[in-house]
Amino acid sequence: MASSGTKVAVVGPNGILGAPVIKQLLASGFALTLITRDATKTAQKLSSNISADARAKVKIEEVDFSSAKSLAPVLRGHDSVVVLTGRDELEPQKQVIDAAIEAGVEQIIPSSFGVDSTIPEIRALPSIAVKIKMEDYLLSKISSPDTSTSYTIIQTGLFLDWALGVGMLVNILGKGDQPTMLFDNGDVKLSTTHVDDIARAVATAVEHRKDEKFKNKMLFTNTFAGTQNDFIACAKELEPGKPWPMIKVDTAAAKRKSEEALERGDTSPEAMRGFIVRSSFGDGLGLFSNVDNELLGVKERDTAYLKELLAEFLRRE
Repeated sequence: MASSGTKVAVVGPNGILGAPVIKQLLASGFALTLITRDATKTAQKLSSNISADARAKVKIEEVDFSSAKSLAPVLRGHDSVVVLTGRDELEPQKQVIDAAIEAGVEQIIPSSFGVDSTIPEIRALPSIAVKIKMEDYLLSKISSPDTSTSYTIIQTGLFLDWALGVGMLVNILGKGDQPTMLFDNGDVKLSTTHVDDIARAVATAVEHRKDEKFKNKMLFTNTFAGTQNDFIACAKELEPGKPWPMIKVDTAAAKRKSEEALERGDTSPEAMRGFIVRSSFGDGLGLFSNVDNELLGVKERDTAYLKELLAEFLRRE
């Protein structure tokens, strides 16, 4: 267990990663402050996901994210800041970065968790623009010789359990009767990470924040790397009597449709979907060439694990 003297601020704890990250940080022995725009909502989520004994060790602060001056006093005295705010909002993330640096926080773990932002085609996708701008802003601020704060960026690919829950990798929701969108024939390998493993990677990065292997590094992790056809094959083994129908989607064509929608001024989630599927399922884009699993304390899993996970989702649905 890590030293209980380590203080961690979690900014924006109400989203998908909030509960697993909070649980893992508490299990690692860190003192936590949850910084939120809605303290009531955060307290409600905390009570439904965390035991009463654990909740007693957590402090909640309601703060205006639009102001570094409001954030800095709350962040002062913390060793690490873990940012879990929505990645479609650039300005609040910039304010958190500025406030953490002003407060002298040792480490920032930004809300990067996703695709590899170093790939040129991904960097050009409008759906990733805020993530790219945030990371570029963070690197520019940290590069200042007057800054003692470091960063650890963690890239995760698709959130494995979230993607299964929305039927994105294989349509579990349809239980084998409704079609799965099969991207580029389902043959493209991609990296996916379970939210519990993302939380584990975050806690490891906090614990080793003074280590040069973590300071000012972009690290990559995945729980399972495979193709859509791997997911579908496991699902068929679990439910062999179902048809598991497919609708084939060309990700390059989907990307072009999104570009046309953008030219018309349509930025709705549905219109932008082509950019998202291209970034994860386009050939060579969604698979990390190297992962830092051992460094981050994450175990890469095989198809046996995947089958167990799919079985769990099928029982749940």
